[in-house]
Amino acid sequence: MSNIILGNKGTPTAFYVGNTGMQRVYLGDENLWANFVPTQVSGLEIWLDASEGTNMYRSETNKVAIWQDKVNGYAFSNLDAGEQPTFETNVQNGYGALKFDGGDYLHWNDVVTQDDTASYFIVAKTTTTGNQAIYYATGGKILFIGAGVGSGNNSFTALFGDSTSWNTSSTALSPNRSLGNDFHVLGITNTGADSSAGCQPTHDGEEYPTVNGDHINFSSVNIGAYPDASVGWNGYICEILVYNTNVSSTNRKKIEGWLAWKWGINDNLHTSHPNVSDRPVI
Repeated sequence: MSNIILGNKGTPTAFYVGNTGMQRVYLGDENLWANFVPTQVSGLEIWLDASEGTNMYRSETNKVAIWQDKVNGYAFSNLDAGEQPTFETNVQNGYGALKFDGGDYLHWNDVVTQDDTASYFIVAKTTTTGNQAIYYATGGKILFIGAGVGSGNNSFTALFGDSTSWNTSSTALSPNRSLGNDFHVLGITNTGADSSAGCQPTHDGEEYPTVNGDHINFSSVNIGAYPDASVGWNGYICEILVYNTNVSSTNRKKIEGWLAWKWGINDNLHTSHPNVSDRPVI
């Protein structure tokens, strides 16, 4: 059976019907029926989305003082105009993103965040090399998601620990996968277990060996910054999803696939990923 397009003057508003019956419904390029969306996975605590420039307080020069998450309304903010990221339009796949210059950051101090278990998914691109923080959280321990820690390059890095050592084994979670000059889907799922299987890192859906990563509550979160001013993110941040659960492998892949297709980087997904060629569906 062929495709059926319904719309006004050829504008696809529309149906795609496959050989086995109705498979998907689209409005433009967005799948409205049978399409997976991140809220279908329980535990979504923070959803920061820069794609449309909404959920933001912006100045006339597009400096962003407040970036509000779409789930609980957490307001990540910075009132210092000299340290605010800039919203830029049409950055990737027709969507906007926030540009950080290494000295910009946004902060929220009262997040009711992940207790023991958590999962993080970030779409970002660095425009330089060196140690850089995308997501930095503090509590009894520290969470760092970014690039280059311990190696001085721009490899994807995530670290869990306290003020003196990372993880219980003092081993950094640093897959040797360069972020390069491209957008990527970065993922961390955490069981909360103080064991070698506690943390599962993924880079564009490719799984890396699990490592120790005992997770505790975080209440203070920085986007784009680290206490050391030299370790700020220099590049773009498109979207951040934080779940207060250790999402299943099946749901993790759907979240990665959804982000990759939304931002037009599905070709970057690992060849074994189920959503290299197709959007994730329910």
